[in-house]
This record gives sequence, C-alpha cells and structure tokens, in this order.
Amino acid sequence: RSSDLLQPASQYLHDWMHCLVSAGIVQVAIYVLGSNLKPHGWQVICDYMQLWQWPHHLPKHLDTLFNTKHGKKYDTAKKFQCQASEALGMLPVLVHLVKSFLLPNELVCPRICKAFLACAHIVDLVHLGQIWNACNPGALQQAAEMCLQSWVDANLQEYMIKKFHWALHLGPAFQRFQKLPSCFADRKSVV
Repeated sequence: RSSDLLQPASQYLHDWMHCLVSAGIVQVAIYVLGSNLKPHGWQVICDYMQLWQWPHHLPKHLDTLFNTKHGKKYDTAKKFQCQASEALGMLPVLVHLVKSFLLPNELVCPRICKAFLACAHIVDLVHLGQIWNACNPGALQQAAEMCLQSWVDANLQEYMIKKFHWALHLGPAFQRFQKLPSCFADRKSVV
C-alpha cells in the first residue's frame, strides 16, 4: 500500500441490471410464465406482443422472441433468452398481459403470476423508482423478500438461480450508497 502498488476496493456493489435483467431473475420469471401457459404457451404471448405498437428505440422483433419455435428452444434449455434492454422494454407489457388476461382467465397458476409480478415490482423500484425518487431501502428490501417468498409459495425453488439471493443485497446497498447503478461499479480505497 505504501508504494501505491495495491489499491484494494473499499466498496463493492453489484449492479441491479445484471441481477434482474441480464440473464437475471426476470428472464427466469418470463421462462416460468411462458412454460406454464396452457394450452398454446409461448404463442399466446407472441400474439399478444404483436398487438402493441413499440416505440422506435425498442427492437421491432420482441414478439418473435415468444413464437413457438423459440418457445421450444426455451423449453429445451429451461431458460428464456433476451437482451437486458429487451427485457426492460417488454416487461411492462408482460405485466399488463398477466394482470389483464392471464390471471382473470386463469391461464396460468395465480401463484406463478404472483411470483412473476414480484420480480417485475423489484425492477420498477430500482429502475423507475430511482428516476422518480419513489425507491427507498425499506421498500426495496421488502420487495426482494416478498419476491423470494412468492417463488417459494409457488413451489418454484428449482428455478431460483443465485441472482435471486443477490436481490436481497439491493436494499442495503441502496441504503449505503443512496443510488443503485445499472452497471458494475467499484471505488478504490484512498490510501
């Protein structure tokens, strides 16, 4: 340290984007939702996504991510694949689908829908909640705990990747740093 050769990190923070939407818990939630949707599964979501007029800054192929061909690939791999920006762009539409169509028509188990919506709620808090100052450490911690509990209540533990646990660290990190960046960040200690 005295020679300034070592600069150990005094802070370490995982970014929320890699936890939630970059091969994160949202992709797991989308997979669980799509794979449990009967009778036509992924194609129902594909058809619904085609009803939307997407903003110009979003990819125009979002609906094709849910076609039957891709659905078979997801079912074989046991995971849904998309870019973080795609997940963020389509998540509000998927939430609307769940609340307005899937739940009322009982096309997916209500506990699975609740687990999906709990993941979406965390994204809302850290993404839009920070923009509009509607996020606070307590709400974020409560949302993470509620999310984990909803996945256990739905008997979905087998799908809970390590990043589910990571969500529990978002509230305390927000408390400590007053901001959750959407990219990896560390600060070297000053010696």
